[in-house]
Amino acid sequence: MNEVACRRLGYSRDELLALSPEAIVDTGDVAYVDALDAAMRELRSDGSIMVDRVHVAKDGRRIPVEVSATLLEFGGRPTVIAIARDVTERRRAEEAVRESEERLRFTLEAANVGTWEWNIDAGKVRWSDNLEGIHGLPQGSFKGDFESFLADVHPDDRAHVEAAIRGATETCGFYHVEYRLPDREAKERWVEGKGRAFCDESGRP
Repeated sequence: MNEVACRRLGYSRDELLALSPEAIVDTGDVAYVDALDAAMRELRSDGSIMVDRVHVAKDGRRIPVEVSATLLEFGGRPTVIAIARDVTERRRAEEAVRESEERLRFTLEAANVGTWEWNIDAGKVRWSDNLEGIHGLPQGSFKGDFESFLADVHPDDRAHVEAAIRGATETCGFYHVEYRLPDREAKERWVEGKGRAFCDESGRP
């Protein structure tokens, strides 16, 4: 154990060296033992692993860490060298992103607004969960491509919508259209669409 580990966990070096590795790992998760067995099997077969763990300090603090371990031979004996990196700040950042996405989702649903992204190179369109509801489609029925999106635009408005979106991809600019959805349940439904095309350094949208 180096001094960083001692300071982080709140033990003296002698105290840490008197403990087993399991003594500083949070084993409260019932799946931990199975995960540990799997990690040890991987370590023996591949010679190295990288896993997420939670270390428990002397004062009870729980510290999320990323552990990379390597199996080697030292003095004729199998030896594991492990590096534990504190990922507390990374976890906080990930949690902040998750909370931000959740707030955005709530806001969009409250305003009855959906979002979509079109990856032109991959030919894939990703809809937010509520867009199918806005379009009056069964949940999970959208096929995830641009053609399927256009097919759900009223035939009389389809060319206008496609021209507006493709024009934005050619100029890496904005589009703003209003269009009808196909007649469902004898009701006419209008949708307003606003978007922007983003281009890479070579100008490809």
